[in-house]
Amino acid sequence: MAPKITLYQFAGTDKIDSISPFCVKAHRMLRRKGLAYEVKNLVTPGAIRKVNPIGKLPAIDYDGQLLADSAHIARFLDEKHPDPPFFPKQQVPRARNTLLEDWADESLYFKVVYFRWMPAENVPRAKQVFRDALRLKFPLSAIVGLIFPRQIRAFVVNQGTGRKPYEMVAKELAEEMDALDALCADGPFLLGNEPYLADIAIYAQLEAMTFGATPDAERIILGRPRLSAWLKRVDEATRGR
Repeated sequence: MAPKITLYQFAGTDKIDSISPFCVKAHRMLRRKGLAYEVKNLVTPGAIRKVNPIGKLPAIDYDGQLLADSAHIARFLDEKHPDPPFFPKQQVPRARNTLLEDWADESLYFKVVYFRWMPAENVPRAKQVFRDALRLKFPLSAIVGLIFPRQIRAFVVNQGTGRKPYEMVAKELAEEMDALDALCADGPFLLGNEPYLADIAIYAQLEAMTFGATPDAERIILGRPRLSAWLKRVDEATRGR
């Protein structure tokens, strides 16, 4: 009997499943496993804490069992539904898979936030994406438009990436995309002939920078032909029906 699954997430737009790359990661994991699921968009802190006390999304309800954090969800799903696998069987590719997923979640993510909210020309685009996703109406949209960017910028400054000048962060992203482009030379996916969790985690972060809201980051990413082709392959393999 198929499990009943509900994905709790931050809403998306007509271009992306969610404004959160981690929620996009959860979508792609569920689709890769061929699992049917319901989506519930949450907005208020109180509603989010009902499904995850630490106030972060995504979270899933799997037959009544609540799980949060995309990395934890991935391992749970892989145990319950081992085919297709999220982890290679061989020790070295498995280790690379784990490290690449962690890099995407804990480092690359902050470049997503940086490019959305630190360059002045990108802020209006980011605000519009959030307004479209959350479907906020005036005057709440105006209040959120003033307060939320400040909170996000403070968040990325406290983390450290936001303290760096734009040229430095852009150079870092270019170097990292060169590295990913090189990894794409060995096969259709980063670790072989099938997409694993590393592919999904990195795809989710890069998708957040390649749908039009951050054109400067988008040029850096899509300017590498092998990487651009890899993005399309991962999209096709995890899009679902």
